Amino acid sequence: MTKQSNFLKPLKPSKKFFDWCTSQIPTYEWKNKEKTILASQRKNCQIISKRLTINSQLNIPTKFYSFGIILVSTKRIEIQTHCYWQIIKNGVEILEYEQANLERFIKNNHFTYHYQNKNWYEGLVSNYGYMSGAYTNTVFYKNNWKERLASISELKYLDLSMRISHFDIERLYKYRNELEYLQKINAEKMVRHIVYQTHTTSGQREVDMRFINRKWLKRHKKQLSQADITFNQIMIEDYLSSKKISFIKGIENRISYKELKSLPQFINITRFQKWFINQTQSLKYYLDYVHMLEELNLNLSDEQVLFPKELEKAHDNAVATLNKLKRELKEKEYAQHQKELEKMEKEIDDLLFIVPKKLEEIVHEGSELHHCVGSSYYLNQHAKGETTIIFVRRKKNPKTPYFTLEYKRGKVVQTQGKYNREAIPSHVEQAIEKWKQTIKN
Repeated sequence: MTKQSNFLKPLKPSKKFFDWCTSQIPTYEWKNKEKTILASQRKNCQIISKRLTINSQLNIPTKFYSFGIILVSTKRIEIQTHCYWQIIKNGVEILEYEQANLERFIKNNHFTYHYQNKNWYEGLVSNYGYMSGAYTNTVFYKNNWKERLASISELKYLDLSMRISHFDIERLYKYRNELEYLQKINAEKMVRHIVYQTHTTSGQREVDMRFINRKWLKRHKKQLSQADITFNQIMIEDYLSSKKISFIKGIENRISYKELKSLPQFINITRFQKWFINQTQSLKYYLDYVHMLEELNLNLSDEQVLFPKELEKAHDNAVATLNKLKRELKEKEYAQHQKELEKMEKEIDDLLFIVPKKLEEIVHEGSELHHCVGSSYYLNQHAKGETTIIFVRRKKNPKTPYFTLEYKRGKVVQTQGKYNREAIPSHVEQAIEKWKQTIKN
């Protein structure tokens, strides 16, 4: 936190502003037939009346109020906040005041300060700590700042008839030269996107100001003069022109220029534009489909495959096919491991200890007993041999799930019955102990 030396004093608000601030802070009175207690002699504010009794609470916790004002001169623009703390103690109001934050726009610079311990320091401070901002719950004074911006400030060459607030001043000031040029050629849509910092449906900013300079604006003057054109459309047109590919109107509403550049090289962009304009799914969804086609090693030169009539249906089919292949590979891997586990199959007392023949049997076991053994985690662990799932069944009913145990590193890690809650009968515990000893010998 750097203390500011040779600090230029802030512009001074009028007395009307401070009178307005205090008028926004209600005061209190307590009264009965015999007596009235006034917390303050302030008359220009709301008075909250309370009944005065022997049990009346005349102490009210501190309340915080933040007020803002925008001041404009020929050489600078300032956004100021002024804070008040109201304390009611024994029926008497104490009103404490301090200036808080200051944003200053002057000589092509934007400075931010805050006031603390009778000194100014760099940066803004939040009103309520970590989860708030510098203007959280700040009420702004309605003065003639917009008229002064338009008539005497460095922004006087801009058309400021649009709706603007204190949040927009930073961008108006920073990009005033670019905005002035855009307004002169009637590129109003681009102006709004810059001033309001709007975002696309995918969450990206409508305009990337890293590209916008005088040279870029002049080069695209003809395009910008079209009232409804967007920055994204211009960037797409530029990219397609560099590839000698025609631009198809409507694609700018479905995809960003960055996304278009990221398309795999084997995709025909002209065909893609015509097809994707009529789709409802996102590009991310489509690329997920394309990546699955690559995994399945399908013919990507077949346009009926690459640009299906029903994308959602084709996507779901690709998911199902890919999952089926993965299961088959996993089953094949497990089949080799399963032979090594056959020695763990035992008959102990009236119980059978059974090794699953297929992974889908584990899924069925979890479904029947309503526990988590059928999850992908246990399937993968079992298939890789990192753990072993064993079915415990009754001899008289060998096809019906009874208990499931997990065996790992020479130990029974867990034994689960129905819903993971069923108590393990003593004869089952004894059989498990015998089984452990048998497979170790």
